Order: sequence, then C-alpha cells, then structure tokens
Amino acid sequence: EQILLPGKVGMEIAREGGGDIVIDALPYIDADYDVNIVKPLIQEEMGRFDPPDYLAKYGKVGPLFEGSVFLETEMKRVEKNVPIQPMDVKRYQLAPPQQNKGADPVAWEEALHNAQSQLEHQYGSIQNLELLTTYGSNAWIEYNRYLESVKTSLNQQIQNMSQEMEKTNRERKEEQSDAAKSLRSLDTRWMSQIQKNLALEAECQRLEAELAQKRKGQPIVGYEEVNHSEMAE
Repeated sequence: EQILLPGKVGMEIAREGGGDIVIDALPYIDADYDVNIVKPLIQEEMGRFDPPDYLAKYGKVGPLFEGSVFLETEMKRVEKNVPIQPMDVKRYQLAPPQQNKGADPVAWEEALHNAQSQLEHQYGSIQNLELLTTYGSNAWIEYNRYLESVKTSLNQQIQNMSQEMEKTNRERKEEQSDAAKSLRSLDTRWMSQIQKNLALEAECQRLEAELAQKRKGQPIVGYEEVNHSEMAE
C-alpha cells in the first residue's frame, strides 16, 4: 500500500527510506519544493539507483543485415569502433603508366581502359546534369510543396499539443488553488486543536499537582486561575 505525504514530511520520511512512499506535491501552492531541497534528493536517488534492463522484455536482437556481406562487415566495424577507411580515389585519376613501364603495352592498355571509364563517367554526369536542368526545377518545387505540407501539419500538431498542455496546467492550477483553501483551513484548525491540547495538558498537569498537594495536606503554592473561556473555544 502506498502512502501519500505532501511537503517536507514526505521528504523527511523518503530520505530515511521508510515505506513505499509516493511524494504527492502541489507545485503551484506548495513552497516546500525548492531547488535546494529537491536537487540533493535527486542526486542522492541517482547515486543509489540501479537502473533495470528496459530491453529485457524484447529479447535479444537477431543478426542484422543477414545476407549482405558488405553491411555485415560494416556493422562489425562499427561495433569494434574501427575508423572507416578513406575513399580510394585512384580509380578517378587519369594517370599514365609509370616511367619504368613506358614501353609496356599492358600498362598502356590499362591506362587506356581507365581513360575510357573516366570518359563514360563524365558522359553519365553530363546526362544527369541535362536531366536535372530539364526536370529538376519542377521536381524540387513539388518536393518543397511536400515539405511545406509536412511543416504545416507538424506545426498544427505542436499548436494542439501546446493548447492541451496549457489547458491541463490551467486546470491543475485551479484545482490546486481550490485545494489550497481547504488545506489552509484544515491547517488552521489543526493548529488550534494543538494549542487546545497543549492547554488541556498543562491544566491536567496543574490539577494533578494540586491534587497531590491536597493529599499530602500541603498548601497550594503558585495557584493560577485558568482562563476556561479560552479552553472552551
């Protein structure tokens, strides 16, 4: 069974580790929860908090990218924190054969094939640029319209959520403000009852002392009349 304790009383018991306690705060009216009190409690709780395994209920994840040698290799590289190898740009360079292979037909044939590959690559780039020039502007316009619609939808969701949050906070503040009146009234009655109990306890002690003196036949010393009208209030 949970015990709901507001204010400093709940904090003191929670600090001592007593029972299953949920601190029920009224942040709009409760002045007990200041940063100097709450922050040390949070740090203390975090210091002895043993977080559970939140992913245990989902089980172990099977092998990722099964069937793709390249992706599996990359996944292992990332797991081992091995830095990625820089991109090899030699294939994009148009270099002649080395000086010691200037008379080697095979070296010249490889250089010729590389030049042809570079030419095809440039030809493909030109075609892509021509297609982008012809159709790219319209495609980007449509894409920008799509992004604008997504932005409008998200902004509307944010606005709706903000309104709901503001409504919730307003209702919470009104509820707590109404509760504050009852709490202050109960606190006043509690203090009044405490004072009455103290007055009654003091009167009982005085009467017991007076009775003890009468039984011993001693005169009553220091007798003071008690204002019974205050006790009857």
